[in-house]
Amino acid sequence: MRIFFVVLFLVSGIITFAKPKTSQARIDSLLAKLPGMEDDTSKVNALYTISDGFLNTNPSKGMEYGKRMLVLSRDIGWTKGEADAFVVIGSSYFRTGDLPVALELYFKALKLYEEIRFLPGVFQCYSNIAGVYSNRRNYKKALEYASRGLQIAKVSGDSASFYTAKGNIGIIQKDNGDFAEALENMIKAMRWAERKNDSDSYYSQVGNIGSVYYKMGELERALEYRLNALNYAKKVNDKYEISYLSSSVGAIYLDFAKFGMIASSGSRIPKGKRQQLEIAVGYYNEAAALAEEIKDFEGAAHIYNDLASSQQLMGDFELALENYANSVFIKDSLYSSANSEKIANLETKRQIELKDKDIKIAELEVAKKRNERGFFIGGIILLLLAMVIVIKNIQRKKLQEKQAAQLKTMIDTQESERKRISRDLHDDIGTKLSALGLFLSSMKEKAVESENIEIISLAQSSQQFIREAVYDLRELLLDLSPSVLEDFGYTTAVEGLINKINETKLIHFSLVIFGMKERLQHNYELALYRITQELINNVLKHSEAKKVTLQIGRREDLIILMIEDDGKGFELLDYQEGYGLKNLSSRTALLQGKMIIDSAPGKGTSVLIEIPYHSN
Repeated sequence: MRIFFVVLFLVSGIITFAKPKTSQARIDSLLAKLPGMEDDTSKVNALYTISDGFLNTNPSKGMEYGKRMLVLSRDIGWTKGEADAFVVIGSSYFRTGDLPVALELYFKALKLYEEIRFLPGVFQCYSNIAGVYSNRRNYKKALEYASRGLQIAKVSGDSASFYTAKGNIGIIQKDNGDFAEALENMIKAMRWAERKNDSDSYYSQVGNIGSVYYKMGELERALEYRLNALNYAKKVNDKYEISYLSSSVGAIYLDFAKFGMIASSGSRIPKGKRQQLEIAVGYYNEAAALAEEIKDFEGAAHIYNDLASSQQLMGDFELALENYANSVFIKDSLYSSANSEKIANLETKRQIELKDKDIKIAELEVAKKRNERGFFIGGIILLLLAMVIVIKNIQRKKLQEKQAAQLKTMIDTQESERKRISRDLHDDIGTKLSALGLFLSSMKEKAVESENIEIISLAQSSQQFIREAVYDLRELLLDLSPSVLEDFGYTTAVEGLINKINETKLIHFSLVIFGMKERLQHNYELALYRITQELINNVLKHSEAKKVTLQIGRREDLIILMIEDDGKGFELLDYQEGYGLKNLSSRTALLQGKMIIDSAPGKGTSVLIEIPYHSN
């Protein structure tokens, strides 16, 4: 019982950690709208929400809508929707205990997410795969995939995923008996959730910490944490968690009662022990009723078994026997149902194969009669289609090449103009400021000789203004054509830029650099530096942020830039045509990269840029 539910708790946390649970009202609303929706990505997302919402209450329903989602995603050619469907169908199989099928579907989803480089999906698959291996008690494999998920979270800079992974690793460590490490990771995840006011995640970790203390034999502390988690589950009416946690609390009271009891048929049960057993029975009854309501029959079988143990200790042998019978009946039914379903699936598959065979034979007969007449016409049509496709491809390629050439010319012109302005400022304005400084120094010396206090003061003030102007000019020259970029490379130039910003004390930038072991080609360094400048300038101008994290790294043949701030955020649709974003998008496209922006009012902003790079 405990192993089964704890691991489901792990997978549930992965699926819902960073978002609220879908309410029944929301599911009902989407079900009502579904028939009138167009067959597009919005309908796929609606099917996902419905399927995910049924996971904890009716996994079979979740599987049904997940399969509809898979068919639609393939029909419209949406790879991400197909991968999402594999995840939610796999989770439905997990809920029903079919772990091999769940694992196969998670790996299919992982492959698709990796193809489209969708890091949140990759993280989710690694975490779910870890959950399956943990449920099968292969803790080495479970930790391997959970650690891969943690690494993805680090690279993407997603703090929610990072602490989700910490909590998941903690659960695996707990099941493996590594209690100290498990508590450390779970407490970190719990504190993060508390800072973010994420109640679902917080109480998920509270329940998990209670499980660790239970494993350690610290029943008082286990009870405190599990009751807190149970109260929250009741508050949000999460029947799956209420059932699991009620059973967990019942187990603690059962252990309280067992402690020190003499297991002989003639023993008299102390009053306090009987009260604890009565409390345990109450929690087990509540858990069993909910497990049957949500059709978690495997869980119900375990609960009835523990309920019978409690009643046996109380001397209620008739009830104990009845509930043992309930447990055995449910287990037998599950076994029979599983076998019947397999037989039915095989028969259905056979009938479909026979039907397909008959259809194919009929089609071949028809095709044979039409072949002679249709070959010539079909050949001409295919030739025309091929010509149209070739011409379209040539036109599209030429247009892309023309746009890329225009964009490159524009950026090259901008860089040339920057260098020209920088040179002119240095040679003209810089020289004049230096000459003016010398003139004021001479004037000041004469004023000192004549003891003209007013002119001395005026000369000193003017010299200070010139020093400030020279400093500003030097900063402008560095921005237009940074010498440190030419001399020391991209990452060093960015470090210098960040250090200057942090000196203002108005905003704090954290810089993380990984995988950048050698300098890049000059044209890439310059282009990346301009992209980084644009990212930083957008934050400084618009975000009103206090803390910013900038990550720069290289993984195999990919350069990764990720910037996150805690600022005011914005609606993406309102600002997608803004000059700053268009400039970023153009520069990224010139390097054949892609840019992903995530923002919402009051939630800060994150921008991920990935650019292919080959050393040769």
